[in-house]
Amino acid sequence: MWIWRKITKTSWTQRKSNEQVLNEVRERRALIETIEKRKSKHNGHQIRHNEILNSIFEGKILGKRTRGRPGLPILQDVKSRMDCSSFQEMEELAKDRKNWLKRQGTSLD
Repeated sequence: MWIWRKITKTSWTQRKSNEQVLNEVRERRALIETIEKRKSKHNGHQIRHNEILNSIFEGKILGKRTRGRPGLPILQDVKSRMDCSSFQEMEELAKDRKNWLKRQGTSLD
């Protein structure tokens, strides 16, 4: 963001939000979208190829949880992004790679 502020000659003391600066330079944030697409692609790959990670997704690993704030459930995150109601539905969708990528808006590059 500092480069865009420098281009628009916006001082750090001015009360302009990052969104206002981005609108001035006609730019939009694409990093979050890129991260989400890559996460979805990676999760689809894991579901198709890795049995151990499938056990983790399904929550079949026994043991103690570590200290601190619990992490976000990976399965819940992927299910909500892919509009799936169950792990089985998501697994069936992931087996068809073209469908998986189409659902998330990505191509087979």
